[in-house]
Amino acid sequence: DAAALYELLEHEVVPLFYTRGADGLPHGWISRQRRSIARIGPRFTTHRMVQEYAEKLYRPLSQRAATLGANQAERAKAYAAWLGNIRGHWGALRFDDVQVHVGDEARVREAVRVEARVWLDGLRPEDLAVQVCYGNARPDGAVVDYTVVDAPLVAQEEGGFARYATQISFDETGVKGLGVRLVPRHPDLPAPGVVGLMTWAS
Repeated sequence: DAAALYELLEHEVVPLFYTRGADGLPHGWISRQRRSIARIGPRFTTHRMVQEYAEKLYRPLSQRAATLGANQAERAKAYAAWLGNIRGHWGALRFDDVQVHVGDEARVREAVRVEARVWLDGLRPEDLAVQVCYGNARPDGAVVDYTVVDAPLVAQEEGGFARYATQISFDETGVKGLGVRLVPRHPDLPAPGVVGLMTWAS
């Protein structure tokens, strides 16, 4: 990358600056600068920033507030009751078993099946999401640059257990790893992490 940058500067950019017309101005340089400002400038303006805030944050939050507040906040009250119930049970939830079905090593793009058996402590399976986080593994075992996929419910079992499963695959070689976690799930929950409830399989 550095070599390509120096090549561009030496053979294209710098000559434009030092090539002057009869009036002493570097017209090629000025032309390139104008094109750059015309192309890049609109992406680095307050107008663009405020527009993105409005589209990605303010408008969705406004719509969410209107939805939750309708009919004397009926939906907000239901969500609050659900969240209170989830908080009351969360400490008792646990992974009973996690299995990763793979041979001695996972080959590139070869399907790896991940299964998890979870003790629900009386919660409904749809109140929870089992997620598999997989990616590159550091020497200390931490998984970085990971992808997150949900493991759908495959069976409800006796004794208050539920089994979830999914398949993953790695697109490149290297030292890889994965982790399995439990997060709350609800249509009105803006993101799993905002309520501070997350349990990882050990």
